[in-house]
Amino acid sequence: MRFTNENRWLGTVRREAARAGLPVWVVQATIAAESSFDPQAYVRVGNGHGLMQVTERTARRLGYRGPIGNTTTRTGGLFDPETSIRLGTQLLKNLRGRFPREPWDRIYSAYNSGRVDGAPEKHLRNWRDQADYFRPGWRTEPYGPDGADRAILIAGILAVGAAWLLLTRR
Repeated sequence: MRFTNENRWLGTVRREAARAGLPVWVVQATIAAESSFDPQAYVRVGNGHGLMQVTERTARRLGYRGPIGNTTTRTGGLFDPETSIRLGTQLLKNLRGRFPREPWDRIYSAYNSGRVDGAPEKHLRNWRDQADYFRPGWRTEPYGPDGADRAILIAGILAVGAAWLLLTRR
């Protein structure tokens, strides 16, 4: 175990990941990269709150109507672990839906930056390190719609091409 609180919210992570149709390790790696599993993490520059460093602006876009939380005591609102995990996982789901063929580190780049065009490479390296910890070998796993990776897509294209050649060869 690398992080002190790594398993403390595992039940919530599993529930929200299942609800969003995401792998548990993606949510865990995001929490690790964003806050090192510290529910009181707060970044003034980006205004990120809690485990998944959700900003007020992002929370409101996701439909959150609750309190933001007290940045002095770092409690309540977006500092609440359940709230942070729910909103952060919802954002990951939305980004995955928007970019279904992108690998997880690119999805995290968009998550981290708050923009579509990605984040600095240093953030990607940090996320990749955390992902390697939670899911060794994730870089070679299939990704994309319904788990289809590029190899499967290429194989499908080749099969269609071969069938077309057979049908038109007369």
